[in-house]
Amino acid sequence: MPLNKTLFHDRTVISITGADRISYLQGIITQDVSNLDSDHCHYSALLTPQGKMIADFFILPIGKEILLDCAAEIGAKLLARLKLYKLRAQVDVMDVSNNWKVGAIWQTESTDAPLDRTTSVRMFDDPRLSDLGKRLLIATDQLSNFEAIEADKADASAYARYCISLGVPAFGCGFTSEDTFPLDVNFDALNGVDYKKGCFVGQEVASRMKRKGEVRKRTWIVTSEQEALEAGQSVMSGETTIGEITAAQQRQGLAIIRRDRLTKATAPFTVGENSAVTLHEPTYLGDTA
Repeated sequence: MPLNKTLFHDRTVISITGADRISYLQGIITQDVSNLDSDHCHYSALLTPQGKMIADFFILPIGKEILLDCAAEIGAKLLARLKLYKLRAQVDVMDVSNNWKVGAIWQTESTDAPLDRTTSVRMFDDPRLSDLGKRLLIATDQLSNFEAIEADKADASAYARYCISLGVPAFGCGFTSEDTFPLDVNFDALNGVDYKKGCFVGQEVASRMKRKGEVRKRTWIVTSEQEALEAGQSVMSGETTIGEITAAQQRQGLAIIRRDRLTKATAPFTVGENSAVTLHEPTYLGDTA
């Protein structure tokens, strides 16, 4: 099956420069950035002091500049929070979305088809899952090089459907700002948090929840047998609510599931007006579930 590619039009790119850029980020975000290199991107988040998600983002080091790629919906808020934490750090933080565009290239079945690396498009392995392919960073004046990549064009909704099929949530497609804890959206299993790096905003709560050893909620894949799903619908087992749909594309979606209730629940599971659904644990959760 050929590769698929898409250019996102709903992403904000934030630039962080200055002598203290590494130590500044290291002290506030969930990922260890002490050894950044230009060949790899990282996945991370900024949390509230109470340990809830404000925004998730990709970290893209470009020379002496660090770029953060986040959902445009949360871009202004993330930028404001980052500036708030500057204090006396020698850093400059600004929105450079006019200079950079973000894309992805992926495949829905295993294939050895090579990627065209002759263009100036920067390609990074998606740090969340190998099945998610590549994240692309393209200078605005080099968009023609994105077009030159030999892959089938797909819109952003096709990429969202693919992420949902793998059980991968993201801001705007699985959670919203300051509404969920990282473990609720499988953030630890998606390489989004380093519990050994030391302090970061919200670290005390996030680490305590991880150390407890029993994760109360997880994001699972939900498939409807009949009707299209909608975010906000309750997932039911009889009269018991065991979760809530957080993202949906047609008859497949994501739901944050109460694991303690699920263990006591029995099928059939339903949403809406008694529409039957099946629940699937994402395979990547493995032993972290």
